[in-house]
Amino acid sequence: MRPLTSTQFGPPLEVLLAEQELLFFPERGVFWAERSTLFVADVHLGKAGTFRHFGLPIPETAALDLAVLTSVLQRTRAERLVVLGDLTHHRNGLDGPLIETVANWRREFESLTIQLVAGNHDRHSPQLPCSWNVESLPASVSMDPFLLQHEPTEHGRIQPRAKELFVLAGHLHPCFGLLDGGRHRLKCPGFWVRESELVLPAFSQFTDGAIMKPSVHDRAFAILQGQVAEIPLQV
Repeated sequence: MRPLTSTQFGPPLEVLLAEQELLFFPERGVFWAERSTLFVADVHLGKAGTFRHFGLPIPETAALDLAVLTSVLQRTRAERLVVLGDLTHHRNGLDGPLIETVANWRREFESLTIQLVAGNHDRHSPQLPCSWNVESLPASVSMDPFLLQHEPTEHGRIQPRAKELFVLAGHLHPCFGLLDGGRHRLKCPGFWVRESELVLPAFSQFTDGAIMKPSVHDRAFAILQGQVAEIPLQV
């Protein structure tokens, strides 16, 4: 499936979680209007460069992902962007051209606060360039009524110390399998709502994901052809 450009996305879908109205965007972000905050996860900047470092001729993909990020930031007018882990992929992919590409993009959003909850891939990268102006957050940080972290809680359940908070996480790159009307199964990224937890899809359109097997108590929202829709779960 070819990645969409920033002008091919439909409207967001409003979802009520933890008594808060959230907007699920087909660009793979979640907007919390009350705090003017956009959440994304697993951007994986430098992934293509990492493959090139090891000899694979992969073209750079950061520009398209940044264009999509620009789209959702402009649509939401968010004042803060929180990355729920894996902003970067690996230090081998953070070459000069990529650093400059992101720095140029950052200058277009100078007033935007960008915060990073470090993920497992971020630990393989050096300190982020100062020109990116990204604030580092703890591995798990509360933003009442939400708990922000990269890795989901085990089985979608909150730890006792924070059981009153609703987790927002990434890491799993959730996808869902949909039938296209025939015998072909489409693999679609999406948002997975579990018990007291929302797992966001990988923001990068060039990052693969795994097909999840949600329970009947979960909710699943698939992204297909620039639209977000809740899909029925089998009993």
